[in-house]
Amino acid sequence: EHELTWGEGEDTQGSRLGLKATPWAGASVRTSLGRRYTESGARVFANLGLKQTWLVGPGWSLDAGLDRRQTVRHPGSTRFDADVPPASGGDSDFTAVSVGAAYREDRWTATSRVELRYADDEDKRIAASGVYGEPYDGLGLSAGGQVFQTISASGLYRSDGDIRLGLAYRPEGSKWTLLDRLDLKITREDAPAYDIESRRIVNNLSLNLKAGHATQATFAYGAKYVTGDFDGDTYRGYTDLVGLEARRDLTPRWDVGLRGSVLHSWNANQFDFSTGASLGFNIVKNAWVSAGYNVLGFEDEDFSAASFTARGPFIRFRLKVDQESVRGLLNSLPQFTRRVDGRI
Repeated sequence: EHELTWGEGEDTQGSRLGLKATPWAGASVRTSLGRRYTESGARVFANLGLKQTWLVGPGWSLDAGLDRRQTVRHPGSTRFDADVPPASGGDSDFTAVSVGAAYREDRWTATSRVELRYADDEDKRIAASGVYGEPYDGLGLSAGGQVFQTISASGLYRSDGDIRLGLAYRPEGSKWTLLDRLDLKITREDAPAYDIESRRIVNNLSLNLKAGHATQATFAYGAKYVTGDFDGDTYRGYTDLVGLEARRDLTPRWDVGLRGSVLHSWNANQFDFSTGASLGFNIVKNAWVSAGYNVLGFEDEDFSAASFTARGPFIRFRLKVDQESVRGLLNSLPQFTRRVDGRI
């Protein structure tokens, strides 16, 4: 693969050539050699990845992995500021090890993973665990937690924690679909010059109505309560979002949509608006892409991820993923692609 990027400050490019092998059941080996051109010059580096999965009992599986990146040739130049990451992404050598476990039965799945990553500029520790189940058809429940810790060579310590609860209600044959997610997020940064801690409770609700064969509407409501401590000063605030989108099928494969949303910061009594239109197209069954433009927009890290709200052009891509949809997608691809990837 060869990658090109263009930006106002600089243009970059990089190439990568590699191999992936499955030496025995449950094992995978990935190797690659890359060359990247960044603001520091040309750099050649090698990647190695090893992963092994074991089936240890009915429904139980364990896995372990090792990843290593090593510079083969350094450009010889140094960054202007070593404490600021490069514009084109990280370029540090690192070693990462991970272990994980999973349990699956007919209606419930539980997973957990721990990863340790060591590099010259920073060390990272990651732990994640989650459970998902469908107690009966049409109702999905999920719960999970994640912890990220970063220790930088510059003296910065950062920890991020996220406890998440989710609900999906989509009974077969119903005109209504309900999706809801509740997050408790805690972030802490300790640095020589400052000390920051923030706590956020965020809820995102989406209610979809299929009003007819060719028309559907989606109502969204997001709520966020934030408290933050900045060098001894405490700040609090409540923000919510109200959004509405309507879509209409023009043909069996083409559709058009209109959308609008309002972001309200209650403490500051400030309003931000987002509105735009988009045109959608079903590439194949269970795969949909749309392109649109927002004439008004805003950005919020807790609400914008689910629906693009910034001003300007945007592209969205959706893919339904399960056993039946993946099989149908592969059957829709060209013959030469199926011959290459048919073992998926």
